[in-house]
Amino acid sequence: MVEGEFTLAIKRRLDALDLDIRVVILGESVRKDYLSVYGYPHNNAPFLNSANGVFIDGFIAPSYNTPSSVPLLFGLNLNGGKTNYANSVVRLANNAGFETYWISNQGTRNAAFDTRSSLFANQALHTEYIGSKTMEIRDDFDLFDYFDRALDDRVDKPKIIFLHMYGSHNDPCGRLHGFSNRYNLPYGDSFNCYLATIEKLDIFIKTLIDKMNTRQKSWALLYLSDHGLLHSGEKTSVKFKHTGTAKQSYEVPFFALDCNDKEHIIIKRQVSGLKFFDFFSVWIGYDTDASDPNYTMRDFPQSVNIKTPKGDYAKLYDDPALY
Repeated sequence: MVEGEFTLAIKRRLDALDLDIRVVILGESVRKDYLSVYGYPHNNAPFLNSANGVFIDGFIAPSYNTPSSVPLLFGLNLNGGKTNYANSVVRLANNAGFETYWISNQGTRNAAFDTRSSLFANQALHTEYIGSKTMEIRDDFDLFDYFDRALDDRVDKPKIIFLHMYGSHNDPCGRLHGFSNRYNLPYGDSFNCYLATIEKLDIFIKTLIDKMNTRQKSWALLYLSDHGLLHSGEKTSVKFKHTGTAKQSYEVPFFALDCNDKEHIIIKRQVSGLKFFDFFSVWIGYDTDASDPNYTMRDFPQSVNIKTPKGDYAKLYDDPALY
């Protein structure tokens, strides 16, 4: 993957908000239909259930694994199906005058569990990998200390902090790191651990917001998952796998919370993850000469004929959530 220069002309929007902090959380392996805020009947997201913000129900990730999905999400997708990785959301934030931080619980370029997301990590002005160059994976809660340092960094510019979680990635029981698992559905330990990782995500987001509020910062937060997972194994011992053969491989949560929000809004509309660059540019308050200014979190065109690596999204089979 060749990295070049950022080439887009940018212009500040008239409706741009001046905020101290913007946070982008890149989640891992989280299916939308396993969050109670999107209708899952077991209450594993109590904070998000009532949080003021905009929740998009219909965001379709561009691929079904991290190495292929993240570049398509964070790069600029051009007509003809090509992606420009130099013109990324991180580079856009840099050129728009933000102090950018990428804090990752995943690997560096040389790590055994590296993904191409490291390309974007290294485009940030400040980059921190909290894990080592081994297969050891740290608790996502360890990101808090590094987040605190970014919050308290004395710079005279607004900040954008990217947090790359390990999230619910297989094996979900290994992602809990002592977090309490209160679920006992009849589908096995791995399934119940997956539900617990969603609850842990809910607490993770609440903790970040509490930290910003304690510092009396104005803030906005954007969350998206890179892809979903599908069920595998016996009904009494359900596990999750990476495959793109069903719709739920691509159906992921995408939402924005803001210190100025006064209501909880759910928008049921299908939109391709290839449009994330457009959403992001509007969200930070800038238009570019290659993005679509109509992709606001509250209103955006519906995507049709969405393609996936396994064919037309609409023709894929259903792998519904288990209750």
